[in-house]
Amino acid sequence: MNPETPDMIGTGEICLAHELGPRDAAGIRDRVLAALRGGGAIVVDTTEATGMHVAILQILLALARDAALAGRPFTLIAPPGGACATAFERAGLDLPGQARAA
Repeated sequence: MNPETPDMIGTGEICLAHELGPRDAAGIRDRVLAALRGGGAIVVDTTEATGMHVAILQILLALARDAALAGRPFTLIAPPGGACATAFERAGLDLPGQARAA
């Protein structure tokens, strides 16, 4: 996935890059809803994100839940020590589909 193109890359593929705050939430929500309307697996790549507000975490958690309810595979690419993994850890939340290390 190309982080320079933060829009939907393909059906169910979303790349989140740069600092992501509350002002980005509506646009990300719209991309997530479009991915849910499509078919197949949903992949969100946060490798190039440099910061992530709790509002974005809420969207990712809802996406993981809705994908599971729809029987759709969901993958969150969130490298250890990256902005997404760190934001989930600071919020005291598990990464969707993964257990936090003890």
